[in-house]
Amino acid sequence: MVSRTITAAFGIGCVALLPELPPLALVVAALLLSLFCAWRRYPFSIIALCFCGGLAYGSGYVYWLTHNILPESLEGKTLVIRGRVDGMPTFNAQRGGTWRFNFLVGHCAEPGCRPARVRLSYRTRQRVEAGQEWALQVRMKQPRSYANPGGFDYGRWLVTSGIHASGYVREGKLVAHHTSRRAGVVQYLRDRLAHLSWQPLLLALAVGDRERLSDADWEVLRQSGLSHLVAISGLHIGIAAGLGLLIGRLLSPLSVYAPLVLSLSAAVGYAWLAGFS
Repeated sequence: MVSRTITAAFGIGCVALLPELPPLALVVAALLLSLFCAWRRYPFSIIALCFCGGLAYGSGYVYWLTHNILPESLEGKTLVIRGRVDGMPTFNAQRGGTWRFNFLVGHCAEPGCRPARVRLSYRTRQRVEAGQEWALQVRMKQPRSYANPGGFDYGRWLVTSGIHASGYVREGKLVAHHTSRRAGVVQYLRDRLAHLSWQPLLLALAVGDRERLSDADWEVLRQSGLSHLVAISGLHIGIAAGLGLLIGRLLSPLSVYAPLVLSLSAAVGYAWLAGFS
């Protein structure tokens, strides 16, 4: 079992090492051939099947991540898109005020334009909030990074975050205002904690809102080795589930299901507050 798992992992890793994605038809053909060999019980057929299975999984996952990326022919063109703001936008007061946000594209008027989620910046006096529906004129480009050795791979971060293009808004029109419940909770906490010097850290831990952490805050976290604490993960959800289980046992010591239900509710509720990040 261990050797098969390692072989499958090796097949997945090979996809990351290839200069380009292998044709899906070739991957499927190799998988079917390995299935046939395993059915006929040829020597080493199970190992081949595990490798081809890992290769197919890795190729399919990369294809799923990249097939909606903005075509190169549409880079720099003014595109008309319509959709809604996804997640919590951030505001930078410099240069007259600029909003940065993720945008779920529901419709794009240009043929061949298929990005489902894009990262945009918008210099406007209007307030941009999560859940709002906008009709925008944008200029975008494919996810890419600066060619600085050892620097942060911004393009890779965009792709792995499910973002298919980045750009800026030339003109925008607010179509509908539907603020999400999570956005309302986050904004409420922002207002109530505004007087505290540790507001950015509290927001990061409570609801996964890390946008207000300054460079100095990140430097302190890096030097102290605590950067992982503000990245919502299974550890945080496990703590929430444990607290829910403890409270459930204290409130209903004779019930078996109440602590489990409360634990699951606490875990799901905390994951929802963090935006399922």
